[in-house]
Amino acid sequence: MSEPGVNQPEKSVVDRTATEATPGVKSPLNSLEHLPSELLNGILASLPDVKSLVSATSSCRAMYSTFKESESIILSSVLSNSLGVGILPIATMTYKCSPPFYSDNLAPYVLFHTLEQVETLETYISNFVTRLEPPTPSSIKWTMRDAIAVENYHRQVVLKLTEKFIQACRAIPSPCLDIGRSLQASPPSSSEKERIARSLYHFEIFRRLFGYLGKMQDRDLHKCAMTFFSKFAPWENAQLACIHDFLARQIVPAFNDIARHDVVWGEHSIELDTSFDDAMIQDLLASGLERILQIASAKSYREREALLTVFEMPPGVNNVFLMYYFEGIEELDPEEDDALDILEAPAFFPDEDIGAEQIWRMSLNYDPSRDFAIYDALDWTYRECGYVFWDQERLQALGALTPPWKPAERSPQNYSPISLKEVYDSWRERSAIYKRGGRGCWSKGDGTRVVWPYRKNSSADTNIRVPFIPESLPEAKEFWQTFLKLNIS
Repeated sequence: MSEPGVNQPEKSVVDRTATEATPGVKSPLNSLEHLPSELLNGILASLPDVKSLVSATSSCRAMYSTFKESESIILSSVLSNSLGVGILPIATMTYKCSPPFYSDNLAPYVLFHTLEQVETLETYISNFVTRLEPPTPSSIKWTMRDAIAVENYHRQVVLKLTEKFIQACRAIPSPCLDIGRSLQASPPSSSEKERIARSLYHFEIFRRLFGYLGKMQDRDLHKCAMTFFSKFAPWENAQLACIHDFLARQIVPAFNDIARHDVVWGEHSIELDTSFDDAMIQDLLASGLERILQIASAKSYREREALLTVFEMPPGVNNVFLMYYFEGIEELDPEEDDALDILEAPAFFPDEDIGAEQIWRMSLNYDPSRDFAIYDALDWTYRECGYVFWDQERLQALGALTPPWKPAERSPQNYSPISLKEVYDSWRERSAIYKRGGRGCWSKGDGTRVVWPYRKNSSADTNIRVPFIPESLPEAKEFWQTFLKLNIS
């Protein structure tokens, strides 16, 4: 047996605080030990966020014991305080939406799986969509790990994108809806922010379900997607359409930067400027909110290159993602059951404000030929300013709830015009550099950022970067080993 004080474990902060209190002074932690468990439960349940709950439960044994007795109930209450009562259900659904596999990482090609794997995923999607409804608090058994993950995702991803959406709307001088001036005069309300955040979760669920197998035009999957849309009111799907366009606009600048300058992309003749209906942009959207935020936040060329290239290749294509399904809705026969289910669906999210529904109905009634008014091509100016997210009071002040509806006269010009000669010259020059072993960033008249492999200079015992063309197979193998080692390190 060891001597007292020797090799004994150090006391925890809680124990030291409790035992080392000043003589004659009652420790506040000791006072908590004598409070009724109901009161401790109420204290824990009223905390503003999970981080505060972690601190509180670590402060003393009484707090921890009370928490463990009602862990799920307390966590549900704290998450409601942190995320908001209106957001927690869809945030929970998003967290629980975990297919056997989905596209978190980019791939330059369609990944092939066995028929059994594909059927497993399709079964998961079908079951999830069929049962899709907001969860009740009593139906969720929360653990601390789950609660931390949900709160972190909300704060680090969803709230940041919500703020970016508001900033984008504030900066838009829209001819149809002067939302920018309105937001500058009156900040967005909590209900407006909540609608934006809910729609971001709506997008994330869709991409987890349909972003992976979406590279295949599957009839059963298409029907599942239409069922998914029928779970939400048409104005909620119009909100999803606004989010789709917003997220695509977050990606396009970074994508076009790499498309104009990357040597490998030039070798593959990637369009110098693109818009959000491009299949590569759709594939990037399918990678999810977290990666989209990373791309949108990347400022340097190197950061963007790392996020957008896959094994030195451009991203893959996805012709069957959200844009495809939006167009599929517009092509439905309005008399068919699928169309009626989408058009007549009640609101999925409870919302006391009717502004979103009112402005959607006005857009629907603008033209008798409009059957859905969810993703009309010429409504892009309205989607750009998030027309279905704002409170009725704001929309009324803007005169947006009074006809006429003012769709754009032409499709958006999302890029600066470049002549075909400039495009072909850029591809040709970058392709030539690629064939000589160069990689990295190229600009017209500036090759200083092109990375060349090392080769020994025979006249001087130094290594210099020079254009290199291997003269034999062994030399080519050596070159690639050197090049890969150089660019990985």
